[in-house]
Amino acid sequence: DGSTVRRAKMNRTLETAGMRPWARLAALYGTNVHPEAMARAGLLRSALARNNVGSALSHLAAWRFLAAANTSALVLEDDALLPSRFRERLRAPPRGTRER
Repeated sequence: DGSTVRRAKMNRTLETAGMRPWARLAALYGTNVHPEAMARAGLLRSALARNNVGSALSHLAAWRFLAAANTSALVLEDDALLPSRFRERLRAPPRGTRER
């Protein structure tokens, strides 16, 4: 959420790749998580840095969002790079598998 430049770049990347529809979920920052909440979650004494805690909580929020919607999705970071023909490759069956 802090980098409008990265957000705009990812918007262009997804549009160029034809990845529609898509949704953006706000990130959670570990520096904004209250230490008492981290302690209740068992994360206060964790070896994770606070930014890693924020990242883990962001991914957990995305998982919960998808579970509540009873759907699946591809979850990307805002600095993800997509290869050419990404959408076609995403829809193709995995290598080494046979279509039934």
